[in-house]
Amino acid sequence: MRIDFLALNHFGHFVPEMTEEYTFTAIDNADDIDIVWLGENADNGKYSREKSDLIQIHDTAAKSYKAALSAKEHYPFRVLLGNGVQAAILGLKIVDPNGDEIAS
Repeated sequence: MRIDFLALNHFGHFVPEMTEEYTFTAIDNADDIDIVWLGENADNGKYSREKSDLIQIHDTAAKSYKAALSAKEHYPFRVLLGNGVQAAILGLKIVDPNGDEIAS
């Protein structure tokens, strides 16, 4: 079976350990597009490209989004990968207030 077009929609909650600013960075070789929502706009029925916090398009410089978050709060979190033909690449890293990479 061959898949030429793909949309992958991940949804969950991000629960920070510390109250401070976190950095979300999409890698520069997204293929073809990665879109990120954090907070109420990530919920079902509310997310749209216009309401996203981060959009990374293929062959553009890496983009970051910084968010001031409260410890132990549950923040809705959505990552969407869109791909048309050939390889799909999704890359997102999250860096905590101490500069430690906590997810990638």
